[in-house]
Amino acid sequence: MDETEQPWSRNAILIGGTLIGLYLAALISLGYVGQLHLRYALEEQEQLSVEKQAAAIAYFLTDQQETLDGLSRSPQIQTFLANRDLGMSMRYGLRASLLAVSRALNDARDQQVLHGRRVFRSIVFVENDGNVLVTQGSSDSIDAENAYLGHAARTPGKVRVEAGREGPTLVFVSAVVFKGAAAGYLAAEIDASAMLRPYLELGDGNHSSHRTALVDQQANVIVAGNTPDWVTQYKLALR
Repeated sequence: MDETEQPWSRNAILIGGTLIGLYLAALISLGYVGQLHLRYALEEQEQLSVEKQAAAIAYFLTDQQETLDGLSRSPQIQTFLANRDLGMSMRYGLRASLLAVSRALNDARDQQVLHGRRVFRSIVFVENDGNVLVTQGSSDSIDAENAYLGHAARTPGKVRVEAGREGPTLVFVSAVVFKGAAAGYLAAEIDASAMLRPYLELGDGNHSSHRTALVDQQANVIVAGNTPDWVTQYKLALR
């Protein structure tokens, strides 16, 4: 009887071991699939977070350009140009028109506030030859005079990244048109780091260890979040 039971015992042990092995394999497979799904979900969440940051920055840049475009068409600027066209001199009335332009530019700087700071570091009204008519704020450009002259040749509405003493500076340009012809332009500077870094730190707090940066087409870093590792891996913008 013992001899009869031994084969069944061995078979039961083999069957039981096989079942346990299949069960463990199934657990491992399910765990692996679960990890893959979790990884894909995290990657998708991260992608959505980056897209949210990019959309916020794009909206911010568009809003500042539209503000400057509105200023370039302001009644104060058009009145100044009309008075000058009539032959009015600075001594007899034209200076008052220019002061009105200066106040309009300063009001725009006061109204555009973000993160507790003025968005526009400076706004200048410049003639096509580079002659600066009005300046509100202070430029951070390393060579402001040549920069003002160079802006006139650039396409209005296209944001430029310029080298500044305190880091990369965003420069917005808007053409000033009078009687259908270009009469000059407005150029506004924005501190890239101060204005854009908060957008790179948007999120739900789950991605604090991830490195996010705004880079140009040459992979130069314009501004990065609070992650100093970027400095060692990429060139700073315009350095």
